[in-house]
Amino acid sequence: MIEFSQYTEYVTEGPVVHPVALEQHDLGNLLALAALAEGYAHVAALGRAPVMDAPATDRLKIAASEMYHADVVEHEVVSDRPAQVVERLLWVRSRPEWHVGLQCVTADAERTVGVYFNLADGNLYRCITPHVAQADWRPDLPGVAALWARFYEPEAGPQPWEQPLGAGYGYLKGAKVTHNGFVWESIFDGENVWEPGVFGWEQVGPV
Repeated sequence: MIEFSQYTEYVTEGPVVHPVALEQHDLGNLLALAALAEGYAHVAALGRAPVMDAPATDRLKIAASEMYHADVVEHEVVSDRPAQVVERLLWVRSRPEWHVGLQCVTADAERTVGVYFNLADGNLYRCITPHVAQADWRPDLPGVAALWARFYEPEAGPQPWEQPLGAGYGYLKGAKVTHNGFVWESIFDGENVWEPGVFGWEQVGPV
């Protein structure tokens, strides 16, 4: 790893601004990311703006994928300016971490409420049904589609139906899913645990 003092000297010394080897830093550590952000703010104050070339960006994506889900890498490691990448990863890593007992609330438009970083797979999830987190309701487990959606797919539309594991996992009235080539809407008052086409669903169109 590059010491922070070495990193600061590397990007500020001399007339040329060099790319910073971000992949050599602990990109999953909140304190490390905050220190990097502070360093880039100092560089910006000096009128410098480090830029990564394509190979450096590719190396960074590979390094980031070791600790973050592919969704995070694809949506947040998209700039050739390392300062912007650090700011985005800092935002991701500062989201609340999912844990048993967490009061899960629905996400707001500003991406600040109800967005949780799940340690199991390094991804972000948004709560779509308010609840208190239980061990078997973890966002990356099967059968929790009524509670969680992947954060980077807010406009993805109805997702494939999953068999709920039981009470507390069912789809709420108005929920839409895809199944057997059709889109279905739950018309059951309460938690719908039945398969679309069997009971409690109305077919509303083709996929």
